[in-house]
Amino acid sequence: MITRFYQQIGLRFSFTNIDNTFSEKKPRYRVISGGAAASAYAVTVLPPYISPVKSLKALQTAGSLLESWLQPGSGVFITAEQVNTILDFVESEFGLFSKVLAGYDPVFALVDCCHSEFNSEIVLLHNASGRGILRHFVFNIKPDAIEEVTPEYVFFHELGHAMQIEHDETLEAFPESAVETLLANGFPGFRSIPLYNQQEIFADMMSVGLMFHSPYQELNPFTRLLEPQHQEAYHLLVKKLLEPDK
Repeated sequence: MITRFYQQIGLRFSFTNIDNTFSEKKPRYRVISGGAAASAYAVTVLPPYISPVKSLKALQTAGSLLESWLQPGSGVFITAEQVNTILDFVESEFGLFSKVLAGYDPVFALVDCCHSEFNSEIVLLHNASGRGILRHFVFNIKPDAIEEVTPEYVFFHELGHAMQIEHDETLEAFPESAVETLLANGFPGFRSIPLYNQQEIFADMMSVGLMFHSPYQELNPFTRLLEPQHQEAYHLLVKKLLEPDK
């Protein structure tokens, strides 16, 4: 039964099926929500198949984790229409989609749950031919956090992670110009902090740069924490990183 379960999962959520759902229009991306988004996240969390007995135990553990992580139908969420509007904005202002996302045929999964650990998560997968597919999972914002965190900011934060992946798919390196800007604009100890924290700070500051001088600016909590000159520095950094000859 366990073997059959994994076979069905593979058929339903194979990369071939995912690839075929993209339209021929450019840019190529998908926004999914509802059951499709929840299923996509669950499949991403599932452990790989080992054997019927070992996989059953691993599935039970994964199921328990999902139950502890997710609170269905709660919190404040971003809509597919808002996602499409933001993607149009970052493409028209920075060319971000064509310069960063287009090569990965991204899937934006709007999961209608609050997550106990994250507001969002990015996963880079590869199909059989080696082509990367980015999956962005965006969760609902907890009601008690909405004063500090907005769904729009969380989505821009995910775009910041995508900018690092475009530079280095291992997520272990950063553009040197970005590191220099971080050191000079609020994060003098950036080089000495753990890699995970570096990744999150980089994504946050990319969100600042993308949202500065735009209708989205006040939706970023860092506008209340950073001096205007620092925000301007990150805005200029984003433009520099997205220049065609960078």
